[in-house]
Amino acid sequence: MNKLCFILLAVLVSLAVWGQDDIEVVSVENSYVHAYLTDDTYFYDDDYNTSVVNTYYTDTAGRLDYPAGKLVEWSRVTRIASLKGSIITVSENEELTDSMTFTTKNRGDSSFVIRNLIPYRTYYYKVEEQAYNGTLTEVARGVFRTEGQLRMIYVDGSSNVRDMGGWPTSFGVPIQYGKMYRSANFNSITVRGIHDFKENLHIGAELDLRDSTENTSSVSALGADVDFIRISTTAYHNGICYVPQALTRDLQWLIDRMREGKAVNWHCLAGSDRCGTLSFLIGGLLGMNEVDLCRDYELSRFSMRSRTRSYNTFPRMLPYIRTFGPQYDLAQCFYNYWLTRDISPEDLNFLRRTMLNIETDGFETDVPEITVNKYFEPEYYNINGTKLREPQPGLNIVRGADGHYKKCGFLNTIVCIFSFIASISLTFN
Repeated sequence: MNKLCFILLAVLVSLAVWGQDDIEVVSVENSYVHAYLTDDTYFYDDDYNTSVVNTYYTDTAGRLDYPAGKLVEWSRVTRIASLKGSIITVSENEELTDSMTFTTKNRGDSSFVIRNLIPYRTYYYKVEEQAYNGTLTEVARGVFRTEGQLRMIYVDGSSNVRDMGGWPTSFGVPIQYGKMYRSANFNSITVRGIHDFKENLHIGAELDLRDSTENTSSVSALGADVDFIRISTTAYHNGICYVPQALTRDLQWLIDRMREGKAVNWHCLAGSDRCGTLSFLIGGLLGMNEVDLCRDYELSRFSMRSRTRSYNTFPRMLPYIRTFGPQYDLAQCFYNYWLTRDISPEDLNFLRRTMLNIETDGFETDVPEITVNKYFEPEYYNINGTKLREPQPGLNIVRGADGHYKKCGFLNTIVCIFSFIASISLTFN
């Protein structure tokens, strides 16, 4: 017994010592964004006319759509006349392989903020001064840890860039980092920005949601070796309800590129409207809850965009999505929405498994396969919401083949039923 107690005590002491080491912990979220994300107002107030984002951001603050990071400082050893600049190498292993690399903006700089880090990782870094003759001299080396949730990205020449990863989901696991990104346009992207996107974030595919009057290019601004497509997409309720064909093409293209092992990025002009709509539909499919879908949309406010959850027809999107499935399972509603937009169960399940890392974590059975037929049977309700076996005299509410609800009189209900049958016939012919 004494021996067992000693072993348990040793384990507890070891854990305590491990938790109290002197490795610096750095938050990846700037203080304004962190305060916004931890505000719990939306959990208790579902009035979309209410927004708290302006409590944490005002236009006078300028751009705040960037991450916090690790400040590294060093003493210069190379003569300024011979110094070309400094290179910062960052990796999750001490050997500094599979690393990100950054360069100082000015050749004489003796400090740098390491950004674009993934939360809850341990990072190792070194700083080397590079002379014009190519000689490298190491001047600093260290280690630190990160914390936070939201991974905003700083890229020179773009804005409103962030990783889709980190959000909690209804499947009990967070969305994976490093696979899907959203942003504003690349019109002013710099050489440093291209390096960050391609070499550090490994983005291999760019989806531009603008039309040809906004961008006439047929090649990615990141380079010809990055897959590129432009699909003119409509935002908000009009887009998801009346002209969803573009959104179907958007998601299918992204899934196809991800099947090739590529990290993907989508953007419109400012990364808030069309980009925000597609992100909303993807986030919901992956199991984000209503509050976080609103937060993700409103984060564009920190890039100086006047966007709150009451903007335009954003408040109408979620009620519409809820018509596609059980009210208690929001993720299934998004799943069914995409099914009716001709994305296959195989592709939807692939995206979920890839972005939630389900197979490697042993949660595969928690990802629901298609649980409802793609084409709904007609359902009838009275005005009080009671489900009926068949239409009754008076006013009925009919749920049709597309999952939408429609009020009909008794005779019109019969017309609705024939319309339902016709839609099924058209679908299968």
